[in-house]
Amino acid sequence: MVKFPYKEFRIGQKEIAKVIESEVPRGRLVLIQAPTGFGKTVAVLYGLCKALGRLGRVIYVVRTRNEISPVIKELKNLKVDYTFLYSSKKMCPLVRVGGLSFEDFWLTCRLLRARGLCRYFTRLSSISKDYVRDVVRRHSPDYVVVVNALANVGVCPYFALSTLVSEADFIVATYPYFFKEDIFMSAFSDIGYEELTVVVDEAHTLINPSSIYDEELSLRNIHEAINEVMEYIPHSKYVIDFLSNLITKLINMPKSKYLRHIPKDRLIEDPDMVDQVVDAALEIKLRLLKGFNYNVSKLMNLRTRITRVASVLNLALKEGFEVFYYSKGLENRIKVLPIDFRVISRGLRLVHGGVLLSGTLPPKDFFEKVLGLDNVGQYLDVEESYGYVFPPENKVTIVVTSVTSSYTRRSDLMYGKYAKYLELTYRYVDKVTLAIYPSYDFMRNIINHLPKDINMVIEEEGTTLSEVIEEVMKKGKCLINAVASGKLSEGIEITSKGSSLIEAVFIAGVPYPQPDDYVEELMKGLRKYLTHEESWDFVFNVTASVRVKQALGRALRYPTDRAIYVLADNRFMMPRMRQLLKLKYNKVIRDIGTYEETLRILKKFFL
Repeated sequence: MVKFPYKEFRIGQKEIAKVIESEVPRGRLVLIQAPTGFGKTVAVLYGLCKALGRLGRVIYVVRTRNEISPVIKELKNLKVDYTFLYSSKKMCPLVRVGGLSFEDFWLTCRLLRARGLCRYFTRLSSISKDYVRDVVRRHSPDYVVVVNALANVGVCPYFALSTLVSEADFIVATYPYFFKEDIFMSAFSDIGYEELTVVVDEAHTLINPSSIYDEELSLRNIHEAINEVMEYIPHSKYVIDFLSNLITKLINMPKSKYLRHIPKDRLIEDPDMVDQVVDAALEIKLRLLKGFNYNVSKLMNLRTRITRVASVLNLALKEGFEVFYYSKGLENRIKVLPIDFRVISRGLRLVHGGVLLSGTLPPKDFFEKVLGLDNVGQYLDVEESYGYVFPPENKVTIVVTSVTSSYTRRSDLMYGKYAKYLELTYRYVDKVTLAIYPSYDFMRNIINHLPKDINMVIEEEGTTLSEVIEEVMKKGKCLINAVASGKLSEGIEITSKGSSLIEAVFIAGVPYPQPDDYVEELMKGLRKYLTHEESWDFVFNVTASVRVKQALGRALRYPTDRAIYVLADNRFMMPRMRQLLKLKYNKVIRDIGTYEETLRILKKFFL
């Protein structure tokens, strides 16, 4: 009999577990919205454990490998069998270089295994499943230690962990193992979606299909692929001509910082040529293998671009995907993106029930109408149903209506107004202010109007969470500038001595998606099932509301934390936005003087 692994349940945990135990075995998808601090992972797992005899094998999917450890920690406490999977490339003991594409790695891996040349793979027969299971249980929850322990005994960590899939009660894996069908089929060749029960963590991610699939090629990638073909298989004239023609088309396209749609038949006039590129990639790998005299380590760490090019072009031909381009510097780059939400929801439509959870879950009709799920069960908002995890009096929400990020109102005057409100917020907050903007351009325009004496951290495209946290710890009081739906707005957590250092979150404008060709194609795809108004609401309003809630959630991490939320845009007063955000607006402000006076009072009596 499964026992709850802690002395007592937190409020709502037992109730959530009971709903899961009842609904999921009947094939329902239970939707759960619960904030950080509720303990949703253990509540969900406990409910599933109590129903194990009536479920298919459970696959618990997380966005990144760093999110694996908290899940396997709870599974270990619950004393059930489990295994985990993340990028086979990152687990591989032979990989020594960065910048190796997954496609490049996997093709090499397949060739080495097929020819019996990978010693880590061939040694799998020397260990038993019980040995692997013992390593997993002994070294959990640190997934890195588990992987290293397997590599240290000379076996492939990825395939060793995969041997447990057929017997484990739970499989913890990163998103691609569930949402990307080719990877799912490769990892679980003996299991169909219908045999699985799924848990999707951070399920708000599904509002953006490009967070699951986002493949890109640069002109340089294609040039390098041509050079590889010319060096190793120069007789492949048709492949060289096809790729050269691709470059010519890209070069001749007008520059654009926004995504622009390219009809598939315009970019790839002869789809059969993509198969020839795929064949060329395989032939080049085989020649390299022989040329290196079967030096396995050298081949595994050699980057080839033709494999990546073949993979991206192959994806472009699939139904539900379209090709776009944008300009980075002087170069045009190709992107292949899904334009049909149901491309990413196929597995969810087939599984034997499950749980979708997040602290900022989209509304129920998103899952039913947009993702096309006909087995949605209860939608549970933990705080509405069972009580607050964070006391509601610990946050104050201010709406500023004298500013807007609307495209028609953007000007130096408007950027200057935003800067004044933001500067005051920074001056009155003792610790960290997190400012969230709809785009990089909008952020830079406001930053240009801020005084130079403000301690600032500015998110760039390559910024990492660890870099920001390190810089904030050095600076102390500072203003973090970040973009909605970016790494910081969805992942930053800065705490010290049991409290959050983020005391204010300033939302500088409604973070609607950028109105480019990709958004238009998404809308077009949705209009197959929905009206234009419904499509617009899901793509713009629902997405913006989730982005706002994700950003606001960066401030409150402990029950004693207090935070000021500033929603700086008059459109936050729209009834639909208020309905989606479900926030109590404590004060609506129309001028800078009232705003400063409000901050003065909050600093004295609230923070």
